[in-house]
Amino acid sequence: MRLIFLFLSFAFVIQAAVSANYTNEEKEALSQLKVAIKNIVYKDYHNLDSYLINFLRRKKLSVPETKKLLEANFKWRKEKKIDMILQEKNMISMEKSFPINIDGVDKAGRPILNYILHKWDVRRFILAGKRDEYRRYQVYIIEKVTQKLLASALSGKDVSQIVILIDLSGFNTRQHGCLPCLQGLSDFVPLLDVNYPNIAHQVLFVNAPRAFETIITLMKGLIPESRRDLFRVFGYDKAEWRAYLSKIVDDDQIPAAFGGTRPSRQ
Repeated sequence: MRLIFLFLSFAFVIQAAVSANYTNEEKEALSQLKVAIKNIVYKDYHNLDSYLINFLRRKKLSVPETKKLLEANFKWRKEKKIDMILQEKNMISMEKSFPINIDGVDKAGRPILNYILHKWDVRRFILAGKRDEYRRYQVYIIEKVTQKLLASALSGKDVSQIVILIDLSGFNTRQHGCLPCLQGLSDFVPLLDVNYPNIAHQVLFVNAPRAFETIITLMKGLIPESRRDLFRVFGYDKAEWRAYLSKIVDDDQIPAAFGGTRPSRQ
């Protein structure tokens, strides 16, 4: 992971090739934004087009508004020591309790974050007084995926978003939909929208029970209306959601746990 940051400065060599996928308006906004934030950036990757574009799109290409958003983001990162989160031993150890898999990409090269919810005992953890720790772990997960995006930028790929795939098998309202659990969700979703805007291209839920409808309604209410279509919810019909997955992800990139041929690491 440290090597990614060590060599990020070399990524600027490939910016011209990457930016070819942006509209003329986006290219112009990116150029203006880099000038506007030159005195506040503190990491090389802050100047990458693939990093800045999501913030710009979140603010509809308004450079002044995007600068304000980035200023708040940089302040948050420094105050919460986000740049060190991947080295925190307690965060690393939490993966045993809340296993995730960040492996494989969709057909557009977007990294896939996936996990199986029944392995997560959210209620027990939060009721043990570890709500803040759980919220920090959620940030830790997104930071891990961000490393994949930065690595893609280094290789010249125009990838600024991820796909999130969640198997809801074993979901129950007591363990995953309890009030403290929902409060934890209501804390995290707005934080994600502000500090990692537009990072998710799609969020796919499979094997979703009807009881999950309340939670998905809550989640949609916590993000801008223009982004609410990123959620896709599938029930227990594996043939249905498996067919959809095959349209956006090659079989060798889909974990075996989700019916693909890629070895699962959970």
